[in-house]
Amino acid sequence: MALKQAAAERGKTMGEIIEESLEHYGVKTRVEAAALIALARERAGLDEDQAMHLGLEASRAARQKTN
Repeated sequence: MALKQAAAERGKTMGEIIEESLEHYGVKTRVEAAALIALARERAGLDEDQAMHLGLEASRAARQKTN
């Protein structure tokens, strides 16, 4: 209810209020996160398929260590 009221008072959508709050606390937006991932992939010299393969291998290895 408070979110809906704040959005109405500010003339914004509830989504805009949430996004502003996340940005205020340092949480990256989807666009910023996608840009960071693209930059990391570029610096690593990997294309999307190579990056996915490497990520899956790392995830599997991490899971095996915890089991």
